[in-house]
Amino acid sequence: MSSLVSKILARPYFIFSFLAVFVSMGIYGYINIKRDLFPNSNRPEVALIVPSPSMSAKDIASTIVVPIEKELYTLEKVRRVYSSTNDEVSIIKVEFEYGKSMAEAISDVKNSFDAIKRTLPPELPEPIIYKITQTTAPVMVIGVSSPHLALEEIRQLSQDEIKIKLLKIEGVSNVELFGGYTKELRLEVSKKRLDTLAISMEELLVLLRGALKDYAIGVVENDQERFILKSTNTHESIANLGAIAIKNNLTLHDIAKIRFEVPLGQALYYGNAKPSVALSIQRSSDVGVLDVIERVESTMKELQAEYGTLHFEITDSQKSIIEQSTSNMIEGLRDAIIMSMLVVFLFLASVRQIIVVFLTIPMVYLSTIALMYLLGIEFNVITLTGVILALGLLLDDTVVVVENIERHFSELKKPIRLAVHEGTSEIMFADFSGTLTTMIAISPILFVGDYPQTVFGPLIGVLLLALIASYIVSITFVPLISLHVLAWQNPIIKTIEAWFTRFSHVFNRGISDFFVQAYEKALAKRWVALSYIAVLMVLFGVSLRIVMPLVGQELMPAMDTGTVRIKVSLEDNTPLAQTEVILKEVLEKVQKAAPLVSTSAWIGAEAGILGIGGGTTSQLSVIANYVNRFERELSIWKIQEGLRQEIATLGGIKRVEVSDAGATALASIKANVTVTLMGEDTEALYAKALEYEEAMKKTQGVVNTSKTWDLYTKTYDMQLDQAKLAYFGVTQEQVYRQLNILIKGVNVGSLPIQNTQAIPIKLSIEDNELNSIEKLSAVLITTKLGLVPLSTFGSISERLQPDTITRENLFYTIDVLGFRENISISHLNANFD
Repeated sequence: MSSLVSKILARPYFIFSFLAVFVSMGIYGYINIKRDLFPNSNRPEVALIVPSPSMSAKDIASTIVVPIEKELYTLEKVRRVYSSTNDEVSIIKVEFEYGKSMAEAISDVKNSFDAIKRTLPPELPEPIIYKITQTTAPVMVIGVSSPHLALEEIRQLSQDEIKIKLLKIEGVSNVELFGGYTKELRLEVSKKRLDTLAISMEELLVLLRGALKDYAIGVVENDQERFILKSTNTHESIANLGAIAIKNNLTLHDIAKIRFEVPLGQALYYGNAKPSVALSIQRSSDVGVLDVIERVESTMKELQAEYGTLHFEITDSQKSIIEQSTSNMIEGLRDAIIMSMLVVFLFLASVRQIIVVFLTIPMVYLSTIALMYLLGIEFNVITLTGVILALGLLLDDTVVVVENIERHFSELKKPIRLAVHEGTSEIMFADFSGTLTTMIAISPILFVGDYPQTVFGPLIGVLLLALIASYIVSITFVPLISLHVLAWQNPIIKTIEAWFTRFSHVFNRGISDFFVQAYEKALAKRWVALSYIAVLMVLFGVSLRIVMPLVGQELMPAMDTGTVRIKVSLEDNTPLAQTEVILKEVLEKVQKAAPLVSTSAWIGAEAGILGIGGGTTSQLSVIANYVNRFERELSIWKIQEGLRQEIATLGGIKRVEVSDAGATALASIKANVTVTLMGEDTEALYAKALEYEEAMKKTQGVVNTSKTWDLYTKTYDMQLDQAKLAYFGVTQEQVYRQLNILIKGVNVGSLPIQNTQAIPIKLSIEDNELNSIEKLSAVLITTKLGLVPLSTFGSISERLQPDTITRENLFYTIDVLGFRENISISHLNANFD
């Protein structure tokens, strides 16, 4: 050890240069290191979106979802398979254990579906496979609105131009569009007129698809040339479309209204209380959240200048909470350093030693940040907590070394160089032993596995890096700087030290005398030693049995992030237009509750969009971002309480959920308390869920309750008489196909637009022909014996069924959710139990 110290003291410029590299890298790393709120703790997850046209949720669950789930459970490292099914679509999610790579997970899910595909209905379309990671949630949402353009025009402009510009930004992996309307060219015909002309919708559909299709006929080749023969659709205008021949002397224009229309959508978006189109920005996994947000914000300014008629506004963003959390942690570190310096000065009473310690702290921290940057560790609440916790450990190394050097210099009266050499050599091995012992004691958390390792591994990693940096700095930088600083003989410094030494001596003497006397009494009398142990055991028991239950336990404490999540469920079968009216009223109350930064609100869902949206047309969701706690009077829980009461007064509302957001340990956590009931029968499940929900409402600390689905959604069930179908020479499938075309309409082609997305051409009947059960019963069905009213074949009856079918672990499920304010989770669970 002595020779190592001699080499360090003999080569100061090399040591300073070596440390300068880490300091410079630490400064660079601090500026460029990735910043997030929490470390990525989500398990690998893959979503399988299975479209099933014209199938009910019940049939999809039994004939498609169940066999797929059974097959997926055969995959390696599967933790759980769960699904949510609505009419015509099901989303099946597969969650794997930690350690499964995302690429392997996606490949396994795809291969699993391919293996079972032959047993599924042959007409089933190919599923859409999505990976669900920490980047699935948008880093920010941009609302695009305009006082001059209609939403369908904004949507098309966003799809064709703005999205492409945003995708070119470094770090942006995807841009999802939500809200607005997709323009279509509608061919609207009268069913009654078609019946009069003896033209069925299916015949018209086949004719139009043939007329609007391009054909590659084949390749013609001879000795002189080779060419491709094809037939190109020339119907690139409304006039050309209207000229399509239907029958002798009858064109499409004679039987159809041809015009651009905006279809009634199943989704709607409001950004900052204005009808908008949402641009949901998703990032690449290798780029920091703040880096992506800042680049997008810069591009937004360019877009605003280029598209003057549009308004670009940030309606939701992770930026403020990440910056606020990081800033608060840095401020906490600053305060910890100041407090630590005061404590050290109180015990050492040496200005010179304090200066050495003060110079050491930034050296150690910058070296730690440099190592974090090199190893790809990001700044988040967990890692910054590790940085703060490391302060006491790194001060220990420095104080031990500098105090021993000062002892050799001041008490033993050795020359400063000899004091530094012998003081450092004497303590170096003991210092190393203490540091190594601490590292060994905390390192097992790096290998405990599962969630604790994933979340707390970065914290322990930062502590280990800080300990390594602290030890290296304590045996290199501290001796070199002590060589100069401790040798100062400034009279002012001497006077200050002498004055504080008297105070410090009294303080330290009092503490040391207390422990010395306590120790001597324990040695002299055995019962005193045993009483010490007894007192400690009692205190331990009190902490374990009284203090911990009283304080409560948390995985993640309640945080006032300033973000409120609101979900309002209206009466079942509420149309989109009526839900929009309620949404406007909710937004008014949100704006009055406290000073706002932004709001992001939506109704319904769009196919294939996972980052934003969700629910039916009778459900609305709002994310309200208020100013931070230092700039508002009310806490986020008081705001929630007021909103809960205000929104509940609105008419037509079945359920209101108001909860805080932004501080969830796992993305899969649905609520503060979640009770999942499983069974084979949905009606029995729902009855039991009502009991649990009632119990949860009575639980102290629960302010909101809800269920993942309701049983009492009104639907209409059609039952056809097989004998009558056979008599008229028509099958059940043919009847359903005819009705499906009449009710939903069908795309027959597309209208090409140069350099933009083609506009779909849709064949449909007039809106008012089938807008009631009575009109539907009277509609004429084409059979071999002619046109026959639908009512001839059977009846249509009203029934109640779940609005959504959820499954997990091969059972039907329903979740009962409970939301708290700021009571601890352990107390909440105990109250519910």
